[in-house]
Amino acid sequence: MINQRGQAFSVFELMIAAIVAIAILFVLLPIINDLITPRLGDPVIEIGNNLALNTYNKKTTSEFKIESGATVRSSYFKDKTIDPCSFYFDRGRFSDKQIDIGIDDDFSDGCDFSMSNISSNDLTLKAAIICETNADALESSLNTAKLDFEYAPTSVWGSGDEYKGFDKVCVVVLQYP
Repeated sequence: MINQRGQAFSVFELMIAAIVAIAILFVLLPIINDLITPRLGDPVIEIGNNLALNTYNKKTTSEFKIESGATVRSSYFKDKTIDPCSFYFDRGRFSDKQIDIGIDDDFSDGCDFSMSNISSNDLTLKAAIICETNADALESSLNTAKLDFEYAPTSVWGSGDEYKGFDKVCVVVLQYP
């Protein structure tokens, strides 16, 4: 009978501890969720950073997401000091029912290469990026790297030194993650 008040206070302390624990859990859940399921990168950032840094080796981007119906154009990369005519996209192993590739190579008034997600679902993918000094060397590097590609670099820029004076020419080959 002496400790009845003390026992009631213990129950109250336990209830307060449970409320505080639940509040902390609500704060930590979004952080834990981001650690378990990281957010996918933006295609322009992932591809652009790798194009800007590419020193004639094969680089592979981190995973990125292209939403259904979205289009990424080479002209989006002007902010990264990359000539939009110096690289193009290739669908790799993706089907023409998933990715549509646009190759507008009218170099007289610029060009606008593009890739579009034409499937009904968002696509998670990566890209292998290979750069060389001209289209012939790039085609050889693609074959050496054993990458599936649809458009040969020489069909885009021409053979020999007809690569329109770019410092380097690159291909962005889309891949499954």
